[in-house]
Amino acid sequence: MDPLTQLPLECLQRILQHIQRERNKTSLDTLFSLLRVSRYIATVTIPIIYEDPFNGHGNNTPIVSSLLAQTLLSSPTYCATIHPETCNNPLSNGAVHPFLAMRLRQFLRFSPLPTASASTQFDYLSHVRHISPVRYDGRRVYHFWSDSKSLSTEETAYIEEHQDEVELQCQLDGVTVAPNLFDICLHKWLLYHLHGVSLLRETIWALAVPILDQLESLTIPLSDIRRYRAVVERLGRLERICILQDEIYQSGDTIDEGSRSRRDESMQAMVMFVKAHAQCHPGRLKDVHCETNTWPFSYLYFPDEIRLQVYRALPPPTKRKTIDMYNYLPVLAHPQTVDLGHVEQVYQARNGFPWLEKAVREEPRFLQRCRRLKSIHMNSLGRGSFDWAVSERRSVDDNGFVTIEDTDNSVTNFNHNDYNLNNEHRSAGLPSRESSFRSQQQQHRGRLVPLESMLLYKTTYDCEINDIAFAFSRTLKSLAVGNAPHGTRRPPVMGSISTPEESIFPTCHIGRGWVDMRLKTLRVDSNGAQLMLDPFLFTQCPDLIEVGLSDGTRKYQCQEIPLSIPAQLSSLERLNLQGLPALSFHPATFETTTKLKRLLLSVKAGSQTSFYIPPVEELTAFYDGSSEVGSLWTWDWHLPQLTELHLTGEFAYRFQFRMLRGCPALRELGLNMRNAPYTGKHTRILTIRDFSAEDNTTVTSTNTTSINADLQNQTPAHIVLQSLKQLLLAGTWIVDDSIIPLLLHEMCPTIRKIALQDCIGFSSTSIANTLRTSSNPFLELSLSSPPPSAEEQVQLGMYSFKDWVMDRKEARDCNIRFQSEQFFLLRDPEVFSGGRHATQHQG
Repeated sequence: MDPLTQLPLECLQRILQHIQRERNKTSLDTLFSLLRVSRYIATVTIPIIYEDPFNGHGNNTPIVSSLLAQTLLSSPTYCATIHPETCNNPLSNGAVHPFLAMRLRQFLRFSPLPTASASTQFDYLSHVRHISPVRYDGRRVYHFWSDSKSLSTEETAYIEEHQDEVELQCQLDGVTVAPNLFDICLHKWLLYHLHGVSLLRETIWALAVPILDQLESLTIPLSDIRRYRAVVERLGRLERICILQDEIYQSGDTIDEGSRSRRDESMQAMVMFVKAHAQCHPGRLKDVHCETNTWPFSYLYFPDEIRLQVYRALPPPTKRKTIDMYNYLPVLAHPQTVDLGHVEQVYQARNGFPWLEKAVREEPRFLQRCRRLKSIHMNSLGRGSFDWAVSERRSVDDNGFVTIEDTDNSVTNFNHNDYNLNNEHRSAGLPSRESSFRSQQQQHRGRLVPLESMLLYKTTYDCEINDIAFAFSRTLKSLAVGNAPHGTRRPPVMGSISTPEESIFPTCHIGRGWVDMRLKTLRVDSNGAQLMLDPFLFTQCPDLIEVGLSDGTRKYQCQEIPLSIPAQLSSLERLNLQGLPALSFHPATFETTTKLKRLLLSVKAGSQTSFYIPPVEELTAFYDGSSEVGSLWTWDWHLPQLTELHLTGEFAYRFQFRMLRGCPALRELGLNMRNAPYTGKHTRILTIRDFSAEDNTTVTSTNTTSINADLQNQTPAHIVLQSLKQLLLAGTWIVDDSIIPLLLHEMCPTIRKIALQDCIGFSSTSIANTLRTSSNPFLELSLSSPPPSAEEQVQLGMYSFKDWVMDRKEARDCNIRFQSEQFFLLRDPEVFSGGRHATQHQG
């Protein structure tokens, strides 16, 4: 005996239902195979298979749906009612269109039509609870001219004979013809397609009529919705409706008055159907949505104002965990009465419809009622939008529990459907929705909203950010603030006299009132304002893993920078600071960031991708070592996990290479002190001493003639970065020929890309010789200097990419790019002696 037959019926049904929920080809094949096990197993399996028979067939859905529909309609129950001469009364409960009767006789060529005597012993239709969209296989009609067997001769003759009736059946005129159909067979194509759409409509009706009383979900063609309204009393178990938009109201960008009128009438008919069902069966219908799949190039017309009318006739959604751009309308239809007690995520697209703002305007306590809220993505709601959260937090601090004032009052405003719902609950001896809502609010009293993640866009209020941080400090792990709107005014120069226009440029103060934060991620992008950090901000966020803070600061004065308090950030892995947050960051904090993997310190780039650097005299006075700030920048921090280091502006100019001794895992190093408006004022001379592996004083000079010859002759052990793959030096770095082998080979043995932009002091000869002898398997060097002349190319053994005609094996596996022109480096410069390039040069 098969082991399955020994299971209790309830257990077997649970197993089959679990398989059926997958709704894919594998699960369906499994269920189909069970039909052959035994009669008992088949009897239990068939109700599971046919509960939702038109769902889960993947790419074969159109063909399978057609076969399935005609198999179901071939049962004895239907055979008695299907006759070609049946009256085509649109409100007749049993009438079947002649198209359908004819199609049932002809069937598809893929399979013969079962006869009534061969009908199954099982009553399939008694188990159907859902009629999902019966897909229309329009591909058969798109190319009907190349497949004359797709429709029978009888059917083709009928369509052409009753052309006017076919066109009238779908109520289409010349304006609503699908666009871009310029084929000479357009008219015939449209005619056959109209036939297919009509057939789909009649098929759904014929399937649904005998079992309307048992259906829980149903697909209703919009053009046929009046016929379903006439039998709405039989739809007492219906919970979900899919409105299939099977008409075209717009062709391209054109729509005429007749089409617009028909469209509006269809929309209102849909609304009236939903309202009629809600009145006849209060609280039963839960969801209505629209889709279109019957017309190519068609537009789904289901505007928000119509959807809101539909959803207002339905009960508010319950137990919803997420409210986002795809499901907000049912919530927006009932902002004051919807159950928000289970909501964990609220998502509003940055540039999408501002549904949350509208909901909060209608119900100010909307977010406060989301007592399980964990994540919010939203645009700013303005000053004071989180006062309720601050008040709750203070209540906990003062009293030890949360006091939620008047959160139940919002449930007193019910629409007509809510009133019917409450009456239904009371008549059934159940608590009303109003009392249920009050009890749900009561069970959350005493607890703060457990918000963990906040993404806030378009805010210009620092108080809004600080309110969020304070109110949810016990649970908040991620706080991200997108850029404020960009203005036309540039940030003022700190410490300088600002014009009246500049003086009103906002300053965003972040960190006030932050205490014992649990933040792991903090990102604030404030290009439209100066970002002023509270000195204690980092000390109150010891668990930070990722930090990204930026503003639009371009110019500043060193003595005006407010330095933050050093913090213990032992978990920090990524630090990206730009503008004032970078300038005010306390360098002593680096002593605790041993897990740091990525570090970027910069100021806002100006024109020509240049960065402002204060005058040399100002930097010397401020960082000469005698000041407290200057002594803090020791550049000897131990960062064993650091893989990326990018510094710009002042940070690149003041960088000391001895820092690399503590960064053995470094893979990318970028030092950009490009300072185009001030070229010649900020220069760095690199010497071998800069890369010493020993504790020697680094030589930094702004005078190209002040290099000490004795120091140059000394060759101490140098730093070796085994993992470094990319190096960028941009700005006036003075690199003489003695440093080139060190940079390109000895210090970075596995380097792959090097960019020396605006650097001076070295020759093309030293570059070529070093690359030719390098052991690196591949190297790419980018220089901002102009390409060498033709004669120099011959001397250097270089050949431009555009002129390359030699065997590639003659070239070294490295590329040199001078400005925008790329060159290969030959392994042996003597190759040129007999090459085409040498011949052309001599000529």
